[in-house]
Amino acid sequence: METTSDKILKIARDVFYNDIYPAIINKFPELKQKFLVNITSSVAYGTADKFSDLDMFLIFYYQKDYIKYAAKLSKFVENLDFPDHKNSFDKGIRLELESLARSDVSDIIYNPQNRNNWYNLPDWLMFWFINSVTLHDPKNIILKFKKEWSFYPKQIFDIKLHNLKLKLNKNLKLLQNHFTNFDSFIKFDRFVAYLNAFLDISFLTKKSFVPHCKWKETLFLKDVDNSLTGVFNKMLDDFFATKKISPLYHIENIPDMNFHKHGVWFPTYNDIEQNYKENTKIDTMFYLPDESGIFYSNKDVISYDTANRISDKYKFFTHQKSASENVLHKQSMYYNFIIWRYIRVIDKAIKRKQRFTYLLYISITIRAILKCLAMLADHYLPPTEFLTTDFIKKITFLLKSDTQIQFQNLLNSDNFNEQIINNPQQIISLLWDVYYQIQLLLKDKYNLSDKIITDPLSTQFKIEYWKYENLFL
Repeated sequence: METTSDKILKIARDVFYNDIYPAIINKFPELKQKFLVNITSSVAYGTADKFSDLDMFLIFYYQKDYIKYAAKLSKFVENLDFPDHKNSFDKGIRLELESLARSDVSDIIYNPQNRNNWYNLPDWLMFWFINSVTLHDPKNIILKFKKEWSFYPKQIFDIKLHNLKLKLNKNLKLLQNHFTNFDSFIKFDRFVAYLNAFLDISFLTKKSFVPHCKWKETLFLKDVDNSLTGVFNKMLDDFFATKKISPLYHIENIPDMNFHKHGVWFPTYNDIEQNYKENTKIDTMFYLPDESGIFYSNKDVISYDTANRISDKYKFFTHQKSASENVLHKQSMYYNFIIWRYIRVIDKAIKRKQRFTYLLYISITIRAILKCLAMLADHYLPPTEFLTTDFIKKITFLLKSDTQIQFQNLLNSDNFNEQIINNPQQIISLLWDVYYQIQLLLKDKYNLSDKIITDPLSTQFKIEYWKYENLFL
């Protein structure tokens, strides 16, 4: 039976081979060997539905060619017309231009022997790259890479998996605590982090890179042979039925955790490797390398890229200085776009009846809003479990009083779970209200243009959001 993905792929191949590629090579014949073309996301994964877009990427092998040709090629492609397929997709047929470097996969493609490249690899980008449908790749880079490096080397895999097991058990431990402030929200946030680690472990143990957050649930449930599917569904069933958190999965043979000492620990991957070998007890609160971005903390100059790869929690505890005005300006564009994007994902998750995706993006969106408000108030956001009433008041005072009260009440509600389960549209409405007010604050403080405010999508390639949107989960 032909699926929606099959139908879209047929159209995409037809348009590319008969229209796009001949037009590009006729205009720019020198580009014939300089790029590859992939179809990615839901269409490539076989999970497309009526809400799906067609994601087709033209990816330059080298950054120098992207710099030289991207602007004029983008303008040329925008003027191509496909009358037979104009209404085939929600946003039409789009060919997005990238380079391997901008896609954040060039380090691993060109230097897979470097272990740091594997440790700092964004899993979902590798999944995106490896599982794409390739329409054009004259250098056969994807085929060669799949043959040699289709998954983590054994030593890296062991440490990555141990890292995830520590994360799952840490969040399980936190769920047993009582938090003086925001107890219901913090436990919800940690439960979502626990479920997220659960899914990541499932993918990794199946020898798969972990997909983008938007597709984890769909792809996990698509695997009917996965023995963990029943456990995952039971945890979600219980949560939505009782509005209470019932974690059912615990990993044995992982170091005991007590957190009785004061302070926090930011381990490196070398520390995780040592912990894996020695099974050492952990007695202080810790944030793993993929939760902190510690690898990038030794950079002399904090660029936009570095600033986004170091977590607020690390900056909060290490008392990092504020970034430069130029970096903050670009970060303001990032938040203007990413919060808009996150809320749209929540809306689609409701329409698709994706329960985990809905919960995950509620958590992600609220934390993105809090991080942005903290930036506007010249602060860094502490980890969720360290939130205080005073801090929330300090960063939300910028909002209009009625919205401020509603948002604070949501976070401080004893029935946070019940509200997000029973009133999803009200929650989305509140998040949009907070977002629109944040936009005005960003515009005023960082001089964002009317165009950026009214059309966040117009900045997506400038801010390169895909490099950062799934960090620190």
